[in-house]
Amino acid sequence: MPNFAAIDLGSNAARLKIIESSSQLDMKTLEMIRMPIRLGHDAFISGVISEDSIKRTIDVFSTFSRVLADYHVYMYRAVTTAAVRESENRDLFIDRITRGTGIKLEIIPGVEEAKLLMFALRDKIQLGNERIFHLEIGGGSIELGVFDSKNCELSNSIKLGAVKLHEMFLAGGSGEQQIKIMNEFIERILRSTVEEIRELRPLKMIVTGGNADALAHLVGEEKSFHGKNIPYISSKKLEEITKKLSRLNYEERVKLGLEKDRADVILPASHLILFLQSRLGFDGIYVPGIDLRDGILRELLLDYYKKELHILEESDVAIGSAFRLGRKFRFDQEHAIQVMNLSTKLFEELQNVHKLDKDALRYLQIASILHDVGHAVGPSKHHKHSYYLIRNSEMMGVSEEELEIIANIARYHRKSHPCPEHDTYQQLSKPERFLVTKLSSILRIADALDREHKSQVKNLSCEINQSKLIIKLSTDSDCILERWSLSERAKLFEEIFGLKVEVILEKPK
Repeated sequence: MPNFAAIDLGSNAARLKIIESSSQLDMKTLEMIRMPIRLGHDAFISGVISEDSIKRTIDVFSTFSRVLADYHVYMYRAVTTAAVRESENRDLFIDRITRGTGIKLEIIPGVEEAKLLMFALRDKIQLGNERIFHLEIGGGSIELGVFDSKNCELSNSIKLGAVKLHEMFLAGGSGEQQIKIMNEFIERILRSTVEEIRELRPLKMIVTGGNADALAHLVGEEKSFHGKNIPYISSKKLEEITKKLSRLNYEERVKLGLEKDRADVILPASHLILFLQSRLGFDGIYVPGIDLRDGILRELLLDYYKKELHILEESDVAIGSAFRLGRKFRFDQEHAIQVMNLSTKLFEELQNVHKLDKDALRYLQIASILHDVGHAVGPSKHHKHSYYLIRNSEMMGVSEEELEIIANIARYHRKSHPCPEHDTYQQLSKPERFLVTKLSSILRIADALDREHKSQVKNLSCEINQSKLIIKLSTDSDCILERWSLSERAKLFEEIFGLKVEVILEKPK
């Protein structure tokens, strides 16, 4: 399995995350490193990154470079945001880092930062059709967005980060007067933005960034968001913790368990969050614990597996032909890929149970890709339409006999089990009938595991325990519809192989 990495050089720290991935949806964290570098102090005061900060960054990135090599990272992306964006010597800085460490560092604009965070957020939690307000608090800027699972209504980047506010107002002390002046500045800058957000009427507020994560840790509460418990800070708790932090000095904040480079900037961050939460009238804020690295990694995986799919299509004529046929009938490609991946994984995990060869796996993969093409004719009895469309198509690399087998596998992906009274099934030889029955029983399970067409299962593994098949699903979801669908769709598999199917949900590692 290839390893991927994301590096985020912010205004307050450099962060590295390395993951292992076996599919577009599967991420297993191998390493996470955070190293303090207060670039914002230079950038927001003098407008130039100092020589000491450049050398410190080179040292940190040299460490990152060794870690990337140790993990044999196949693909990475390293980005930097507001502090470097706003520095007069940014080009020199980028050149020094690249030449000194071999890591290619790129400056991204605020709008791309917001896009990557939205990408990560949509992957982390189910948004549905509910419009949410998202606030990302960085060191040099904040990113604001209003969106649901499909549409983005607002995306804005404002130069008002936690480090910048600290350097502007609190570096010389954090008394009541300094905090009051800072809050007046926040209100003046965000007044028109607040009105714009109000008009869009988002129903929930989500906050991301290291300071938000630290606040959530201090509060230590969770609340359900579409069936998934994530850290939550009520409006009352947010006001209480902000007042408490305002009363404490820097050393006292460190004693709360805050990192030394966090204990100063968390104060302006908490006031900024409280201002937006209270002015927009939310009952509290959700803090899902994602950051820019998660968005970068998701984009890397998407690019990699799209290329892998292209390579698969090019290297296997039949698979490529199946995808082209699916596109012809405007199939749901993401669902087709997910079902193909799940059925392939099930086939490989259950090799000692079904004892089928590589040709059988290819039939299963093609049937998985095309099982829903019948929707092009109509949703009613679409499994029968799928059989007809597949059987009457020409596919390169697939013989007439193989096409009949594949069409039958797709035909039995739902509803009735294979039956000798069915004409299409009757035409097959006895070994072919048994093959179709085995493979369609696996396809039915794979399809059930993507019942909502949302690719919620990131990975799976199988375990045989006496007369049970235990399928362990790696997922952040409760998979209610998937489990309900599986209870019915697994019956054919249970009859054929004599194994009762059970599901266990596991959080992705």
